Amino acid sequence: MKKILGIVLAIAGLTTVGVIHSASKRQPAKDQQTDNHGTYKERLKRAKARGEKKIRSYSAIPLYASVDLDTALSIYDLVIGDFVFSKSFATDDNGQIVTWYKFKVLETLSRAKQPVSDIDSVPTELLPLASDEVLVRKTGGSVEIDGMEIEMEEVDFPPFEKSKKYLLLLALDHAKQAGSIQVGPSGAFIVKADDTLEPINKNRIYYKTHIEGRYGSTVSKLREKLK
Repeated sequence: MKKILGIVLAIAGLTTVGVIHSASKRQPAKDQQTDNHGTYKERLKRAKARGEKKIRSYSAIPLYASVDLDTALSIYDLVIGDFVFSKSFATDDNGQIVTWYKFKVLETLSRAKQPVSDIDSVPTELLPLASDEVLVRKTGGSVEIDGMEIEMEEVDFPPFEKSKKYLLLLALDHAKQAGSIQVGPSGAFIVKADDTLEPINKNRIYYKTHIEGRYGSTVSKLREKLK
């Protein structure tokens, strides 16, 4: 129990740490570097004066939890779901954006024995939820303010795509039907037509490697061995 408590406290500490701003993949032009200063509202005003319609906020890399597969399966739900809807929100004056993704839960392959979750509140406009739906919070997205679009990308974690089926390691609050993927892109997979898993970020394969080594390469084998 002390070991589990220590893990939960460590993860809680990680999820309360602020984000680290990272540089854009492309070297910005000199005038763009200057324009990165100030709040996004100030940047919007300057961009609008130049006749532009869109700005990009700084990319952000959250500090993901780092746990092995056994621990992950003990504190997270392993869920298969279809992504059906999303809505993004600006959370502060520095251009931070969060997107809530609604998933229709098709199957729960395993349920957390010692669940952890960092969900404080869910936007009321996304409620109510059907009994088989959950909301997943993720950094990044796109919002419109005063006729201008602000876009922020989570560099390491691509957005979910509609009409795709996903396998997710979710830190899920069942009462709120909402959660997050605390382990980052390593805990999100596309379920392909041939029943195999494809990491949402192909460079993040820790859980894929361990799942395949222990349970096999298909969701059917994973389901069978987790029963």
